[in-house]
Amino acid sequence: MKTFWFAICTAVFWGTVPLLEKIALSKGINPAFGVVIRNIGGFIAAMLLLLFLSRNRANFTNFAWDSAVLLMVGAMLANVCGQVFFYNALQGGDVSKVVPIAGSYPLIAFVFGILIFGEAFTLPKIAGALLIVGGVILLK
Repeated sequence: MKTFWFAICTAVFWGTVPLLEKIALSKGINPAFGVVIRNIGGFIAAMLLLLFLSRNRANFTNFAWDSAVLLMVGAMLANVCGQVFFYNALQGGDVSKVVPIAGSYPLIAFVFGILIFGEAFTLPKIAGALLIVGGVILLK
C-alpha cells in the first residue's frame, strides 16, 4: 500500500508542475533555456537532499558505479532530451492535451518491461495499454 501512495504523490507533483511550466513558457522563454533553468532548480534541490543524506555515510559507500552511470544517462534522457521536447510541445499546445499525451510514457515502459525484463503479460496490463493508446488517439 505504501507503494501506491508514493505513486499518488508522484502523480500530484508531476501533474502540478506542468502548470507552472506552461505559465513560465507563455512568457516567451526559449524551451531549451527553460530546461537549463529547470535543471538548476533540480540541482539545488538535489544538493539539499544530498546534505540531508550525508548524515548516513552508507548512502555514499554502498552503490555500484555502473548504477550511477545508468542513473546519469537516465537524467540526460529524461531531464534534458525529454524535457526539451515536452517544453516545445507545452509552449505551443494546450496543457490539457500535451501532458496526457507526454504522460503516456508508461506504455513504453510496459513494452520494454515485457521485452527486456520478461515481466508478466497480463490482462489488466493489456487493458491499461489499450486505454493509453485510446486516450492518445482521442487527444490527437
